[in-house]
Amino acid sequence: RVVIGPRLFRPNPETQRLDNIPALYRKAGVEVALTTDHPVIAQGHFLTMAAHAVKYGLSRDDALRAVTIVPARFARIGERVGSIEKGKDADLVLLSGDPLELTTRVEEVYVDGVRVWSGRGGGKEGSNHGDTEARRSSRRREWTGKKEEAEAVAGAGAVAGAGAK
Repeated sequence: RVVIGPRLFRPNPETQRLDNIPALYRKAGVEVALTTDHPVIAQGHFLTMAAHAVKYGLSRDDALRAVTIVPARFARIGERVGSIEKGKDADLVLLSGDPLELTTRVEEVYVDGVRVWSGRGGGKEGSNHGDTEARRSSRRREWTGKKEEAEAVAGAGAVAGAGAK
């Protein structure tokens, strides 16, 4: 298991090219999760990192798993988030297109099945937002009991979403 980021590439003196670090680990059979070093590289660039990894050799499936179910499993909360499955938390991000396409934008965000943000002119959904944030904070503590582990997957949970209950 390895978490990589924000640096995804390294110079290879033999080939005079850049090696794709996530792709090298996957080729060796190692599970890979991607991360930013927020706040230096903002979480908004999280999917951009995955797109760059794919552009330079990581498989599309491995990149999507590296920002969804893999980090959730690493933090030991994969039974609750990281994929869309019945019984998992209904936290979803609806995108305007392919998550690995750089022009794709967030359209709506749902937490516990409740829309908390809409980029379609609605912004935050007012009265639901505060209550949803309180539930999410409580749930993060419940998931692991460790702040560090919950924070490590906060981005993954937001991107991955999880299923409908």
